[in-house]
Amino acid sequence: MNSDGTGLTNLTSETSTSVSESSPAFSPDGTKIAFSSNLNSSESLQDPTDIYVMDADSSIPGRLTNNDDYPFQEVGSWSPDDAKMVLGCYRTDWEICTMDADGSNHTQLTTSGENEYPDWSPDGTKIAFRAPSGGIYTMNPDGSNRTLVIAGGDQPDWSPDGTKIVYRRYPPGQGDSDIFVANVDGSNPVNLTAGISGRSADGNKPYEAVPAWSPDGSRIAFSSNLGEKEETDYEIYVIDANGTNLKRLTNTPGVDWGPDWQPLPKPTKAMPEFEPTPPGPVDRPAGVIDRTSVRRVPFTGGPPYLASGALVLLGVALMAGRGLLRRRPGAAPHRHASVRGKTIA
Repeated sequence: MNSDGTGLTNLTSETSTSVSESSPAFSPDGTKIAFSSNLNSSESLQDPTDIYVMDADSSIPGRLTNNDDYPFQEVGSWSPDDAKMVLGCYRTDWEICTMDADGSNHTQLTTSGENEYPDWSPDGTKIAFRAPSGGIYTMNPDGSNRTLVIAGGDQPDWSPDGTKIVYRRYPPGQGDSDIFVANVDGSNPVNLTAGISGRSADGNKPYEAVPAWSPDGSRIAFSSNLGEKEETDYEIYVIDANGTNLKRLTNTPGVDWGPDWQPLPKPTKAMPEFEPTPPGPVDRPAGVIDRTSVRRVPFTGGPPYLASGALVLLGVALMAGRGLLRRRPGAAPHRHASVRGKTIA
């Protein structure tokens, strides 16, 4: 669906009610979705699950794992370079595993049990997860250097800039859970959903869980049973990263759980050609970036010139979700990548 709740689309069209899909995770380039499913198991929702991957436009999913090794598996997230995934994998207890994006090189990183909810950091150097102590730890992608960063939390999700973690926590004295955000070292924790008014079906404060940061860092999606007739009914909500502007996105039967945002596109390497910088001082038009000070240069007219050694993007006009790069006079228009970060799985 879109980030405003419109355009809800079923990407998996199995008709059998015994087939279940969960833990969707967009690839960093936004073109694929990995998820967990019991699609190839027998007729039971409790059957073992495997990891599948499909194109984001709903192609036929491909099976990546065989549940002979781990009967139950859940997708955590992809590595930033698209090369690997981090998973929750269950044999006799939940552990953290990694594998290549094609399903090969399945590696178990933890051994103590009750290790869940892994999420790869934006720079690829750390994996955050919930440890048996109930706190959030980070570790290197090879499983080394495990460090407690947030006591009492779980379901971590890194901010796009890698400076903060949003997570679920049960505040002391409360039976319900809230969404918190803190610095990656655990400092400055803030309860984002403490002020939500309303009750769940049992008359208590609602539960909020499985938070997911938007690609631009401005919003957080999560699941909640706020105002539901059944305590086990959850819908998807979104809130600003400062805890304001709560909005409900879904209104469907059952459990809407584990949202994930489609990432923003990565910059393309191909750059449009511009007129060379003429000799002598010139007046540069608005939009040209001076590489020495990274600032906008006042518009005084004249053709668009490229400041020496700088990368220039002029006149990005958003139309129907696409950007148009204005090249030098006489050159053909060049389409920019579609703006993502507007879709939630």
